[in-house]
Amino acid sequence: VERACTITRGGSGTSDFFGINIFLRIPSRTAAEQFNDFVFLESHVETCSNQTGLKPNLILVDFGAIGDVLEYVQDYNLALASTTSTEAPTVAPIAMPMAMPIAMPVPVAVNDTGVTEGSAPSAGPTTSPMPSTEDEKVCNGMNNLCNVRINNMLFATAHNAHATSQTVPASPNQDLSVTRALEAGVRAIHVGMGLCRIEGTMTLSLVHGSCLNGYVDPVSFFTEINSFLARNPTEVVVLLGEVDDNIGGEVTIDAIEEAMVSTFDVSAN
Repeated sequence: VERACTITRGGSGTSDFFGINIFLRIPSRTAAEQFNDFVFLESHVETCSNQTGLKPNLILVDFGAIGDVLEYVQDYNLALASTTSTEAPTVAPIAMPMAMPIAMPVPVAVNDTGVTEGSAPSAGPTTSPMPSTEDEKVCNGMNNLCNVRINNMLFATAHNAHATSQTVPASPNQDLSVTRALEAGVRAIHVGMGLCRIEGTMTLSLVHGSCLNGYVDPVSFFTEINSFLARNPTEVVVLLGEVDDNIGGEVTIDAIEEAMVSTFDVSAN
């Protein structure tokens, strides 16, 4: 598979965050089995770091329930914590749940190499979400990352987190809801935004490619994130919004702000 590390948005050294996309243009569980493998992630991140001279903060993946994404991120941050603290790092027991059974056909896609893809993994039992702790703060899954700047950490990032098997069945990017992904250890959420016609009115929606494929109410989605943060007040969730003006028209900053202000307590410290 050809590896692309070219910076396509922003410029080298001009931003506080460096994100690496690790997915195909057409969502593929088959590709996720390869891309989300620990060895591939380690090699790809190292390659992009060497080419750009930047340390990654975000690795955007599809179907995060597949593979070793969280294990890799914990390993990366474990080394980071070891260099910033004299205490022995403690890793919170985080396990990514297996994908829930999907009662729908998985679309067949052809990747960039011309290989036909589309088989779904076998569903298995879910694992318990990350337990809460009263004895120590946990930040991004580890007890001594709370004193590390968030733009130095590495975050497991759910690409198009709103486009799940339930909400966008035609071409999903994820199998887990945002709540289940956060409970499993994902700490960065990517969403696409556009305007969809709802009851005759063009309305801000979280949408993947086309409103015909399915869309999600941003307020209900952000409410799930806010509920997780209320239960885990020392955690940080990075939210990435990508605006697509080709879906229904131009999205205004005011519409995005209104959706977020109605959900999050923006006055809180």
